[in-house]
Amino acid sequence: MRWFRIGAATGEIIIYPDDLTGIAATDAVRLEGNAKPGGCLIDLAIFAALPDQFKNLYEDQENVIAKGEVFQARRIQMAQGALEQDIDPIKGATKRGSYKLALQEKLWKVCPAG
Repeated sequence: MRWFRIGAATGEIIIYPDDLTGIAATDAVRLEGNAKPGGCLIDLAIFAALPDQFKNLYEDQENVIAKGEVFQARRIQMAQGALEQDIDPIKGATKRGSYKLALQEKLWKVCPAG
């Protein structure tokens, strides 16, 4: 089973016919690289734009260091069990069995499916 990692940032982007670059794209990639399996790291501008009902789902502000730069970010873990498993970072798969991807109970209460 593969686990997602999400990084999201705000800022300028440059769109080419076959590429996307710019400060926001670079920052998002660096945040994604620091996200935990099954989790998401967002910059403070995105966090500030969230409705209040979602803000309490995120962990405290933290400093993330990537490529010598410090980013202030907020983290949310959306897949239960992702961190409790033994993840093979090269193959992106678990070494023991497969697990179902489940959103945190808190998230389902705020944003119910259906």
